[in-house]
Amino acid sequence: MSHRQGRSHIECFTDGAVSNNGNPNARGGFGIHFPGGEMRDVKGPLPGPVQTNNRAEYHAIIEAQNRARSAGYDSIKISTDSQVASRSVNEWLPKWKENGFRTSTGRPVADQDLLKRMEKNMRTIKTEVSHVRGHGENASNKMADSLARQGRRNQ
Repeated sequence: MSHRQGRSHIECFTDGAVSNNGNPNARGGFGIHFPGGEMRDVKGPLPGPVQTNNRAEYHAIIEAQNRARSAGYDSIKISTDSQVASRSVNEWLPKWKENGFRTSTGRPVADQDLLKRMEKNMRTIKTEVSHVRGHGENASNKMADSLARQGRRNQ
């Protein structure tokens, strides 16, 4: 099935990497690996002034959604080693949306700008996010990690 017909599915692995996470001099990057070779792998620096691990992970997912949708795909399966990212999409995002992006204690959800973009993308491309063990034997996850680290250094 041709992805240009807009009826197909693609899979990728995403990762984010930040050096000096939580510090003013933090620098982040993201990576996306398409193990099937249907699309080119992607790496780049994390945009914006706030540079955290979670933002890098979310940005990688958003970038994967955008690129797959632009290439004509209807659905994407994203594998990430970030439990926060996978749980955000699969468990917390529906609750946060319902609560006006407030936590159960009434505080604003962190990184809601990216979470809202991710959720908006989910309306135009079916998105499945699954958790994979990080830093294990999964070659595709290792490749996404390597791309994210390269993206971080390319700032």
